[in-house]
Amino acid sequence: MIILPSNRLLNVLENEDSGYFPHFPKDKITVIEVDKIVGAINSALLCHPSSIITIICSGDPLFFGIGRRLIKEFGRDMVEILPDLSSIQLAFSRIKETWDDAFLMSLHGISGQKRLGYGMNDIPSFLVKYNKMAILTDSRENTPCAIAKTLISSPITANLGLIMFVCERLGYPDEKITEGKPQEFIDMPFTEPNVVVIKMDSEHVKSCEATLFVIGVGPGDPELLTLKAMRILSSVPCICVPKGKEEGSSLALSIVEGALNLEGKEIIPAYFPMKKTTTCRHELDTKWQETVKLIMDRIDKGMSVAFITLGDPTLYSTFFYLYDRLLELNSELDIQIIPGVSSINAAASRAGIPLGLADERIAILPANYVDDLEETLKRFDTVVLMKVHKVFDDVVKTLDCMGILNRALYISRAGMRDEKIFENIMDVKAEDLDYFSMMIVRK
Repeated sequence: MIILPSNRLLNVLENEDSGYFPHFPKDKITVIEVDKIVGAINSALLCHPSSIITIICSGDPLFFGIGRRLIKEFGRDMVEILPDLSSIQLAFSRIKETWDDAFLMSLHGISGQKRLGYGMNDIPSFLVKYNKMAILTDSRENTPCAIAKTLISSPITANLGLIMFVCERLGYPDEKITEGKPQEFIDMPFTEPNVVVIKMDSEHVKSCEATLFVIGVGPGDPELLTLKAMRILSSVPCICVPKGKEEGSSLALSIVEGALNLEGKEIIPAYFPMKKTTTCRHELDTKWQETVKLIMDRIDKGMSVAFITLGDPTLYSTFFYLYDRLLELNSELDIQIIPGVSSINAAASRAGIPLGLADERIAILPANYVDDLEETLKRFDTVVLMKVHKVFDDVVKTLDCMGILNRALYISRAGMRDEKIFENIMDVKAEDLDYFSMMIVRK
């Protein structure tokens, strides 16, 4: 018994010029749809357990083919696989491109649900990561035209120089290869079967001048995003998002998402452990270098990147741990810093107090790094203690000893929905202490 999964393959085998079967055994061949092949085999084996069943398929049976399903259903011992050339191998040989550095995917027969874990909308992100890819298409919704439209409409790839190849009916007498930019393929008709290959245009990448924007997104309220930040975040294809925990969410990203639709943009998570640089330098260096590589991979492809950070980038921001490393890799890299509203400004505004007037002196300090708080409080008119939650009790004791408890305010999560402001710091309870907290002492 010989099974063919399509009439197209039957037509090829019946063609005397093809040379496949000099004496074509038409009486032994059955055409059965792919979804019904397993049932047909089971029925045949039930009637004739010792019979040999041959399934002829196009391409390689184990490359997005029926081989996987047959092995799963009948076991390795019952199935013998005879490999052959795949259409993707032929496609790369025709366009004379290597394919050991390409991402290979199939959209053939995939509708709606991502059966293989990816779909049409993932193509731009894969291209940025791998530079080159090949796609098995179909004649329904996953056509070369649909792929071209996805590339043009995605902010990730819309401005990249891409070269697209559509390889039609590979191995047939009427084989055809078409090369061009995605824009040229939008309304072009193609015959099946076909393979799409996409790659970055190296000359275009060389001519692009990508920019790294470092954007302060404010303390928490999306309405405090500046107009300039909004404009740039709307235009860049890629946003680098710092996170304190690898599996956690990003507060900075949630702020941006509260103001803008980021659909279609590539989001790069960057893990920054919340640890002291004095004691965990090696671990932090490793993570910073990983983030630098992620950013430069995009910059080198001609993609502008926005690195978002809470508050203002120049005030206790993790970005400046990356700054020198980035310039070491590209001394001419265009880095533009976009200021944002800091939590200090937001906290003072929400509390309704000035930070400084006339010739008053202001000190801004990370509370857990202060060795001699009393001396600092004597020297400055306003002292802002950042991240005070871990040393809150020690600070209260110092203020009490100096007789200035009534001159201090405690603010947690300034500018966020769950913001808390305490004019009397003695009212602060343990559950009110938060990483995003500060104390403003104004004498």
